[in-house]
Amino acid sequence: MATSFTWRLGETNCKAKDNKFIDWVMVECYGTENSVTKMYALPCHFNGTSADVGSNFIPYDTLIDSNGAWTETGEATVLNWALTNGFSPVKQEKIKGYVQKEIDDHNNVITDIAVIPTSTTAKPTVTVTPM
Repeated sequence: MATSFTWRLGETNCKAKDNKFIDWVMVECYGTENSVTKMYALPCHFNGTSADVGSNFIPYDTLIDSNGAWTETGEATVLNWALTNGFSPVKQEKIKGYVQKEIDDHNNVITDIAVIPTSTTAKPTVTVTPM
């Protein structure tokens, strides 16, 4: 069965003196295969200030509910920022690879690695030492 991946947000740090500009978020990647779920978390930093964002700035308080938890659209918005601006597609695939390795380790799966020659040039012949 193929692993399904889900991205979520964990801890968040805001700059209180800068309109609660989100300084960084912990991005969590969950992978589930059959009944095994594993997670890998990595911080995503947002550089700059609310002034740098300008009219596109979204106040932190509009992204959370009255209990301080992410709203569904708030989490989706910040995840989009993180996955679009913070983590390249290559980095996202590496993170998924870490999660898949944790699942494989849990399931005692041994990953086969194909060994491919790096050169088609003949190797030097080793001289045998006379006895």
